[in-house]
Amino acid sequence: MIVSSIHRLVALAFVSLVISGLLVFTFAEEKSDQPVEILRNEYPKTLPQGETTFSFSLVAREDLARLEIRFASVTTKDLSPDELIDPDIQENITDPEDLLDNVMRNVWFVEKTAELGIEPVEDRMEIDIQGSDFDLLVRDYTDMITCHLGPSLLGQNVTRNVPLIFGVFMNETNHQYLEGKLDFFPVPTLNIKALTISHNENETRYIPDDDVWEGSDRLPISSAPRGLAVFESVDRDDTVTVVITVEPGSFSRATDSPIAMLHLISIYIDGERYSEPIANILR
Repeated sequence: MIVSSIHRLVALAFVSLVISGLLVFTFAEEKSDQPVEILRNEYPKTLPQGETTFSFSLVAREDLARLEIRFASVTTKDLSPDELIDPDIQENITDPEDLLDNVMRNVWFVEKTAELGIEPVEDRMEIDIQGSDFDLLVRDYTDMITCHLGPSLLGQNVTRNVPLIFGVFMNETNHQYLEGKLDFFPVPTLNIKALTISHNENETRYIPDDDVWEGSDRLPISSAPRGLAVFESVDRDDTVTVVITVEPGSFSRATDSPIAMLHLISIYIDGERYSEPIANILR
């Protein structure tokens, strides 16, 4: 009886060992098939009053000619009745697309860009906010800059802070309109205290303009790209990192929203988007 039990335990242990070995092998194989791997995505779940840090890092799993990491700051916004096409139906809408299409500014933008043949990058995903599931819809017109104004202008303030990203998140009991743009934080010249973009050991550091001194290797934050980190000639096993230190302070946000903003992080490889954006939720 005891011998039989021991045999069963040994057999189970052997099977477990084989399965765990297969799992490790499978994960390693899957990892090697991906061009990049996320090493770190750290951010504060709740925005503090004082300074806080965001850190995002990738490692290349193959040689890449060009790697881009795009950060979009998307904030909640209150809407008045005169900003809606039909205020009477707003509370009864159950689909995010219908909700977004009831916003006058968004519809105007859709119509005008459609005349130019511009289509947004549209993403729809489920997000969790304080234990509740929400349906998130985002329409991003950022690529209109690269298509019609040239890729060299991406990351510059060519739209004079006009939002190019529109969205909503909603569930059965709550909904919220969103607007944003390509930027590391809503008001970078006011909010960002330090920005470091690094490729392996090579770092470019930006600090507030007033803190830059002659002969310093720091650059003024006003000269930093707007939400864009570009890395050329990335070799296999190279690491790229973006670290943002901010003092949130005040920026425009909806009064009754369960969140303060979304940080949407998109990865582009050789000009093509790698996957749907990572949605970091900040309360």
